[in-house]
Amino acid sequence: MIGTCYQAAGLFGLVKSGGDIGFVFKNDTIFVFLVVLPSAIIASILGAPAWVVFACLKCDQILKCFVAVVKINRFDWMKNLTRDKRLDQPV
Repeated sequence: MIGTCYQAAGLFGLVKSGGDIGFVFKNDTIFVFLVVLPSAIIASILGAPAWVVFACLKCDQILKCFVAVVKINRFDWMKNLTRDKRLDQPV
């Protein structure tokens, strides 16, 4: 749950609200379809206990923390979301 607290605040709070929506979408899509679902399906097929399957479903939260640290510390997620004053004036 600690991973969820950090990565949600970092990726959704800072990166997504800073204007880099595509990165968050790609990051979540890759982790869900390439890490979470395959590992949980394999664990359930192999007859793993419920806590192992739950851990497989939550393992992406810890992995996304590393991605969030790198993305946030590069500061390339901040986009200019304000309008240009010249575009607001009628011609």
